Amino acid sequence: MSVPAFFKPIIHGQAVLERTVGWAPLIMALLTVLIVLLRYGFGVGAIMAQEGVLYLHSALFMLGASGTLSSLVDDATAELVKGM
Repeated sequence: MSVPAFFKPIIHGQAVLERTVGWAPLIMALLTVLIVLLRYGFGVGAIMAQEGVLYLHSALFMLGASGTLSSLVDDATAELVKGM
């Protein structure tokens, strides 16, 4: 089953978004290590960095959920088409 040309940029954008969101856990972990080192190693608080981890965490869940839902819909659609 071919995809109409109208949807191809949307599908490509979604694939790029999924690859980008895949890096969010690593960035969150590195940022958390940096926050801990700054706080306990140097006695400096970084509230903006803590907020960054919070926003990355929420973006990971929201954007990751959309990617998971789209792959589940793709699988269900493929099963539906195969059954016809």
